[in-house]
Amino acid sequence: MCSIFSLNANMPTKVCVMVSQVKTLVQHSDITNKRIMNMKLYTVKRIFPLLLCMLIFNSCDDEKMQWGKIGGEITAEEIPLELTEKIERYDFIKTYAAQYTPQMCIGIGLSANLYNTDEEYKQVCDDNFQLFTMGNAMKHGTVVRDNGELNFTTIDKFFNIIPEDKQIYGHNFIWHTQQNQNYLKKLVVEALGNEGEDPNPPTPSEDNMIVNGNFETGNTNGWSGWGNSSSNKLTQDGSYGNILTLTNPTDGSTSHSAQIAYKISGTFEMGATYTATFEAKAQQNGKIQIALQKDSEKDNYPGEGYKDYDITTQWVSYTYTHTIKTVADMDRFMINFGLTANTYYIDNISLVKNSSSGESPEPDPEPDPDPILPGVGNLLNESFENGNNGWDINPGKASDGYSLESVEQADSPDGNKVLKIYQNGLLQIKTPEIPVGKEVVVSFYIKGEQEANVSIAFLNGVIENQYAQITGTNIIKSKIAVTTAWQQVTFKLQDSKGTMFKDGVKQWTYILDFGRIKGNTYYIDNVQITDPSVTATYTTQLKYTQNATPRAISSSLRNNEKIQTALYGAMENWIKEMIKHCGKRVTAWDVLNEPINDDLGLRGVDNKYASGDSEPTGSTASDLNLNWISSAGNQHFYWGYFLGKEYAVKAFQYARKYANEQQTDAKLYINDYNLESNPNKLKELIEYVKYIDEQNGSPIVDGIGTQMHVNVDLKKSQVDAMFKTMASTGKLIRITELDVAVKTTTPSIEQQQSQADTYLMIVESYKENVPEVQQAGITIWNLTDSKKEHEYWLNGDAPNLFNADYSRKIAYKAFCDGLAGKDISEDWEKPMNK
Repeated sequence: MCSIFSLNANMPTKVCVMVSQVKTLVQHSDITNKRIMNMKLYTVKRIFPLLLCMLIFNSCDDEKMQWGKIGGEITAEEIPLELTEKIERYDFIKTYAAQYTPQMCIGIGLSANLYNTDEEYKQVCDDNFQLFTMGNAMKHGTVVRDNGELNFTTIDKFFNIIPEDKQIYGHNFIWHTQQNQNYLKKLVVEALGNEGEDPNPPTPSEDNMIVNGNFETGNTNGWSGWGNSSSNKLTQDGSYGNILTLTNPTDGSTSHSAQIAYKISGTFEMGATYTATFEAKAQQNGKIQIALQKDSEKDNYPGEGYKDYDITTQWVSYTYTHTIKTVADMDRFMINFGLTANTYYIDNISLVKNSSSGESPEPDPEPDPDPILPGVGNLLNESFENGNNGWDINPGKASDGYSLESVEQADSPDGNKVLKIYQNGLLQIKTPEIPVGKEVVVSFYIKGEQEANVSIAFLNGVIENQYAQITGTNIIKSKIAVTTAWQQVTFKLQDSKGTMFKDGVKQWTYILDFGRIKGNTYYIDNVQITDPSVTATYTTQLKYTQNATPRAISSSLRNNEKIQTALYGAMENWIKEMIKHCGKRVTAWDVLNEPINDDLGLRGVDNKYASGDSEPTGSTASDLNLNWISSAGNQHFYWGYFLGKEYAVKAFQYARKYANEQQTDAKLYINDYNLESNPNKLKELIEYVKYIDEQNGSPIVDGIGTQMHVNVDLKKSQVDAMFKTMASTGKLIRITELDVAVKTTTPSIEQQQSQADTYLMIVESYKENVPEVQQAGITIWNLTDSKKEHEYWLNGDAPNLFNADYSRKIAYKAFCDGLAGKDISEDWEKPMNK
């Protein structure tokens, strides 16, 4: 035995006793000498800080140990020594799974990037779990590029290093989020063609003004960079070949602290429109800026068209469009990347001048003087493409230093421009005057550079109660909790008595009250105010602007055969290529994820959408606006909106067809969340499964997944009822994404025990209420409570089985006990602490 376990006669009695206990733990527990020799790094890290603590301090509490993450991240209350000893004696989870629940497969939902790069993270996953689900690496938005090609780089790296005995759960084929909206929308637009369009639309020129944009020449000719000790060079990246790599070593004061430019031949033409496309990713999430500029020191390098782009750690395609308006003789294309310390990777840069052919179309006729379009009910539709358009300060309600302007914004929900509002104290702004409808529905998007509360109010004499408490989507009692991400606010000006407007009111405005915060900036876009009592005569809602009338729609977006052909083709190719590439390595596929909306109804099919999304507007290639979140890394796309209820049938049929071709026995699942707390949602999901099977002519859905993102308040009666209902289908039942939130990152002993009890209860209920033949298994979602695993999901919580330092939590023991059907520690002959 290592000499570190020798007892010193001069040690205080308590320390000697505790060292003796640890020595006994190692010598006489289930951890054999052979296992000690093969102990992984993370196991050693748990035991030796514990021992060092004993050796350093002269006395300590009999009940608690001061141990945690090396470096001090852990802040949860430390668990009692006796329980710590028990937990450390437990074997790996997969050992108990093989012994007590061989019919199940116990899995982990993990980060492929962490697994590929962090040896310790990989080791804990390998040691404890039988099945792996990659959280993001196999999703449509990650794999599919804007041109429809599939990028398997991360998947291949993962497959190359996982042990042969690990099963893979493919997550997922069809969802409404993390889809490549750029590619799928392009297919829709191409299918629409010129229906209802200008017969002579602008078409991009074939001449790329950036000759060296794909860098396959092996050099950076034409490009020059400078600023902030930044660097630019070519590196290799899998199938991309040579890519431009930009490194900014330290944070800069602005984006143009570090720059790189490509000088074109000639100059940009005043009044002409130019479109650039490029693909980019970053070492960590960051931001770059694209602009056009004149290379003239004496003129102080004037430019225009400055547009910011959020760059993620995955390859994403971006589009930049700008019409030259003010600066003459500009001659270079700029990439500004100096705002934060980061490394950016860029490839396939193209810049073309858009040109028009043929004669100019006839101008649109003057609009109907009635601001409510017949049969449409639009009272206001504002995307700020033409300036502020009547939005202004509420007189006497603004401190000095405010600003209000229409600006271009890369992530604008509707078009390129948004209303930018800067606040430096008291600020209220008011809308332009709006005609009164029988009913009025208000909808707009809003975000801020800082989180803040904004209130809705009305001018005197407009509605019956000026201080009415408005509640709707993302607005409660007239207050909006503005975040740093776009969110859609929707509310109706109608109560139980009918319209809220006073008699005789013909025009009205509403006010956004920003309070007295100093130094915040807000953005507003896609303001729509409609009268839903007017029956629409068109399939899709049309925009109302001040200089155009709606064109007739020649075909519906929902029943367009060309669109359906294009999207089904894309769906089939996506599923086919994924299955062919992954082969027998994947033993189950999450074919359809989260099809049922929170308030019931099929997402997209029944005009039901996730928060922030709404029904598409427009009907032609030029005016189609999906109105679905399109931020980089989280693009939304509702296949069912265009394809109807049967889109799910096709998805399962494609999956079965190509799985059979690969001679795999992969099981096909449908998956959703909140099934334990929303029995009506579960009922609707099961009805949809029946529909899919019936339309196929025979059962094709093998299993139903319940995610189970729950918290410690979960009731056993809810869980029992869910599993009984699911089991009644006869399908395989799998818990696909289990975690138990404790509502804090610093749980007390009581909270940790409550979390453990919840994990135990779920496993016991699953085994009790789902017959063994239907028990497909359980997947835990995320490995540890580390911040790097919870940057976005359950940020501010500690929901997992392992602490951030890979040490086991009480929940680890409870989960193992649940698999075994007993307290495993009671099998040991005698407790070590006498």
